[in-house]
Amino acid sequence: MNRRLLTGAALALAICLSAFAAFAEAPAAQDLARYKEESIPGGLLALVAYMAMWALLAGFVGWTLLRQTKVEAALQALEDRIDGGAGR
Repeated sequence: MNRRLLTGAALALAICLSAFAAFAEAPAAQDLARYKEESIPGGLLALVAYMAMWALLAGFVGWTLLRQTKVEAALQALEDRIDGGAGR
């Protein structure tokens, strides 16, 4: 496989796994007992938001790598055509 693709995939995986830092809780500076009743936990919302953003970024990087590969193939084909025409 393409080395850049593997590097990009490993980087995207590491970044997605870093989203679990959203579960780290800061020490309470005051009594927050009145806020304990919530329908959706904030940590879950933060985790979903982090994962969505990293998934979008990973998708963009993958799409860019795919386009770059296609451009490199087209450039190589053009160089081959130029080299083939010069030998006549």
